[in-house]
Amino acid sequence: MFYYHLHDDVTFISVFEACSVSPNLFVVNYSIQYVKRFIDEGVFPAYDMAVWPIVFDEDFYVMHYAWSGIPRISVSVERIRSLPELTQAGILRHEVGHSILHGSPEYYIFPIPHILLEASERFDLLVWYLNDFLYLVWIAVKDFDVTRLLHSGGYIEDQVAYAESVLKVSQDDLAAWEIGKFNPQAKILCAVSRLKDFSSASALMLDEKLREKIGMKLTEAMNYLPEEVSTKILKIIPKLPSSLQADTLGNVDEMTKIILEELVEPMLRRKESILRVEFNLTVDP
Repeated sequence: MFYYHLHDDVTFISVFEACSVSPNLFVVNYSIQYVKRFIDEGVFPAYDMAVWPIVFDEDFYVMHYAWSGIPRISVSVERIRSLPELTQAGILRHEVGHSILHGSPEYYIFPIPHILLEASERFDLLVWYLNDFLYLVWIAVKDFDVTRLLHSGGYIEDQVAYAESVLKVSQDDLAAWEIGKFNPQAKILCAVSRLKDFSSASALMLDEKLREKIGMKLTEAMNYLPEEVSTKILKIIPKLPSSLQADTLGNVDEMTKIILEELVEPMLRRKESILRVEFNLTVDP
């Protein structure tokens, strides 16, 4: 049993009910800072009304988080209302999917895979770089898991709308590439960041009816990237649906392995080769 009050907002209520929202889920309207409760009072009797002040990044419409052990969804109503209705439903259901699959703190603690530590030693990757890399991989894996779950439950049109909204190239994407395009490590982070955005779309490619359409959207979303990067990303995307299974932690290891093989090692090995050539040219015969 769960309870809700969303200003009698039929659209929001129907979205959450249709997803069979698990209990113990808070939904926060950040704009007016009222807690909207989806809570099993029998399990958590101490929680009543409360205010959770949330600071939204300008790119976020909805956020899911579960640091306390209770999944919460924060909604910026003003921002989400600016989107098409189908996209609104897709985003809300996506975050509900996170509450179902990733509603505990263990999904926010990132153990570094052994293969990534080995790569850091080979290519002198700093700790902050590993953290950024792994954070993006974790988001990508969790988004893939959620989209696969929702697609299997019959939520297709709204998840296509959600995936297409995430694929759009932002000004931040363009600026990040301009800043990092001359640094191989920065280029890799830009590419992994886009892979994070592509993960939901790649899960939809399990559906043969959607494969061509989604493939075209993915290609369009990489128009600003040079061929050396976009071709590597296009090699990774088809591998995800068959490689990622039900185990989130195992999927993080598997996706890290794929990215290291297809993206990191080729790009950083090329840098090493260039450096060796430059060194040889400067050494006296």
